[in-house]
Amino acid sequence: MTDTLQRNVVNINQFDRSRRTLTAAEALELLHACRDQAIEAICHAWQGKNTQVEDSLLANADQSPTLETRNLYYAAQGIVHNRGDALTLALRKHFIESFDSRTRATGSSGKEAKPGMLSMELALVDEEDFEQSLALSKAAARLRFDSVEELAALDQRVSALLQDPQARDERNPLGAKAICLAFLAACEQLEVSSQIKLVLLQQFGQRIASDLPKIYQRLNQFLVSKDILPSIRVGLAEHKNRPRHTSAKTDAVEPESADQQDTFALLLQQLIGKAAASGSGGISLPQGTATTASPASVANLINSLTQLQHGVVGSAPVSTVSGFDTGLLQSGSVNILRDIRTAGLVNMNSQVDAFTIDIVAMLFDYIFDDRTIPDKLKALIGRLQIPVLKVAMLDKQFFSKKSHPARRLLDEIAAASIGWHETGEYNTRLFDKLDSIVQSILADFSEDVEIFATLLDDLLDFLAAHQSQTESAIEQSAQNMEAAERAEIAKVVVADEIRRASEGVQLPDAIREFLDGPWQQVLSHTFTDQGEQSQAWQTNLKTMQDLVWSVTPKRNTEDRLSLVVMLPDLLKHLREGMNSIQLDPKEREIVFSRLVTCHASAVKAGLQLQQELHAGELHVPAVTVSEDANIAAAGATDAPAPAAAERFDLDAADDMIDDEYTDLARSLKKGDWLEFYNDDGSIRVARLSWVSSMRGIYLFTNNEGMDALTIALSRLAARLRAKEAHVVQAAPLTERAVEKLIHKLQNNAA
Repeated sequence: MTDTLQRNVVNINQFDRSRRTLTAAEALELLHACRDQAIEAICHAWQGKNTQVEDSLLANADQSPTLETRNLYYAAQGIVHNRGDALTLALRKHFIESFDSRTRATGSSGKEAKPGMLSMELALVDEEDFEQSLALSKAAARLRFDSVEELAALDQRVSALLQDPQARDERNPLGAKAICLAFLAACEQLEVSSQIKLVLLQQFGQRIASDLPKIYQRLNQFLVSKDILPSIRVGLAEHKNRPRHTSAKTDAVEPESADQQDTFALLLQQLIGKAAASGSGGISLPQGTATTASPASVANLINSLTQLQHGVVGSAPVSTVSGFDTGLLQSGSVNILRDIRTAGLVNMNSQVDAFTIDIVAMLFDYIFDDRTIPDKLKALIGRLQIPVLKVAMLDKQFFSKKSHPARRLLDEIAAASIGWHETGEYNTRLFDKLDSIVQSILADFSEDVEIFATLLDDLLDFLAAHQSQTESAIEQSAQNMEAAERAEIAKVVVADEIRRASEGVQLPDAIREFLDGPWQQVLSHTFTDQGEQSQAWQTNLKTMQDLVWSVTPKRNTEDRLSLVVMLPDLLKHLREGMNSIQLDPKEREIVFSRLVTCHASAVKAGLQLQQELHAGELHVPAVTVSEDANIAAAGATDAPAPAAAERFDLDAADDMIDDEYTDLARSLKKGDWLEFYNDDGSIRVARLSWVSSMRGIYLFTNNEGMDALTIALSRLAARLRAKEAHVVQAAPLTERAVEKLIHKLQNNAA
């Protein structure tokens, strides 16, 4: 019993020496008070921002280029609007459960808790899923960065209360990661889909970021009032809404930059952990090298890199340095950054400098491995290794700030490189433009990154001018395709309309000839030029129906009178229709001449039938006509085939299968690039330039808007399914490289 009590007494050395010893119960009471204050303040802050969240989601939906992302934002807005209270209650529940689980795990043993014990329930959330893990890391990083001073003090005080020196940063049950995990668990409880969950998490992190420092400050003040490490002053100063993550130009808050410095910190942390796990540190530094560099040493490092960028080491040419292949510096074809460090061409004055070189080197590893960029253009990008390293040394936001001018320039060069080949006027001009950009950076870039913004604008203007030129070629191809499609569809639709109008009717040969000849052309022309919703199409269909009726036997006076009344309009519409296809006047007169004979025969046949009916001499019923019609509909040689028997897909062998590959094909948007693998092993890279709204035919072209490839939706899905086609990743090059690098380092750490 005595041993148990002693274990439950907090060591007074962990607190201010004037403070009496706390029992475990008293420490737990203080922790619970902090827990309740924190979650109440967080929930209050979140609920107070619901209107802002909804407005933000709706604005994002309006700006989304695709229906899929638009629906995603609308769905997230619906969750906040209709189930906001339930989400807040679930957040409170999971935060408290997580906190209690963590404090019980620590307090029961007095030993260090494992990271996975933060929340036994929350561990079931898909943390192993990379996309969610990355989103969680970014959201937590945003909150930690904005509360760095307040959270540093709170970490120490909570660590003292828990008697756990490791209860800091991610393992603090009041920390940023614990809050984000609780929010994800709340979304799980509401059965929110994974994509919507990540959208909501991003909004959650953005909205409470400004409130969290004040919440942590109040917790620190509360614990100080209870004599918990009162001598620590960090985090107690009045919160002044200090500027965070501002742009050098505008000093405006940039939402995306909240993750940025922490993205470098995350990379650095993972790399240091990897080096420590290997036991060698991974990097050999001179004894006494600092962990951080002074401004003077950074300036010296940048100066030595600038000299190397110009082909000089100190006062000597690079070619005189032993142990380094000078040809690699100019070729850009391989990663030279590790060789530069190994050869001692730059003086590293801190561990951060050394690790920064490693991170940029790994970044270029992924760039060199990207198979969508042709080797010749990849070599141009490779020549920018030293300038990019300098940018990373000067501004750590480069690693995650998507709008960073140097990063955007790399991304635009890579995007413009897709589909490039060594022939064609545009490809020659593009290479020359990219080469001149690289030359300008190598010659003029010292420390001012504004040169990247200037050259980026120049490249974007060049690409925009080319795009406007290719649009005309693409538009012409699209118009030709659309016209061909409409003509092909018209053929089937018109054949079906003629079949339906004449089905069950025994037509004179002259009328059958007219419908299958001139009038078929009239209907096809109208459908192709004006569409099936047009008044002209409806008029011509009605004219055909009237024509068919007009040549059938008129058995009573009422039918004969109706024929007399309708004839003027019928003849007028027939003449207008034949004029629309510029039918030869002689042929038109022959049609009208035969029509007179057919009408006379219809009236005469009707009178004869009427007389026979009156005399009781009609022995052959109308079934004879019906039988003849059935024979014709069944496929008589002189009758048109039913439309249902015709197939007009581009490839009749590809049946439509509704699966993930068909969904993928449907989700493609204009500008997406695909790789098509040919039977001979070659690869054709083509960009989606147009999709038919009628039949779902996809038009792919090269980067000049030429070399067109057309393919039906079903066939495209079949090629994707058979791995004969592959969608080129749309994410910017540096974004993909950074995410892969983080993923790799996280997997290595695991």
